[in-house]
Amino acid sequence: MASSSTILEVNRELARKINEETRADPHSPYANKFVGIVDDKFVVIADDLDELGRRLRGIELRRSEPIRPAKRTNRFPQ
Repeated sequence: MASSSTILEVNRELARKINEETRADPHSPYANKFVGIVDDKFVVIADDLDELGRRLRGIELRRSEPIRPAKRTNRFPQ
């Protein structure tokens, strides 16, 4: 299993790519949405943080390990 720091790095890279795509194409399906990434995989897209939280908790219930939130940083890494 990959270390948590490695997974966090991969998650950040995926978030950066999604952010770049959205900035380049305002018609991207991710534009003005909240995106959930777990264990280096895109798992959910939501219109607001409440919906994102509910959907991530639903995913957590189907997993053997809880989803641990990363430290809060800027919403979109530069």
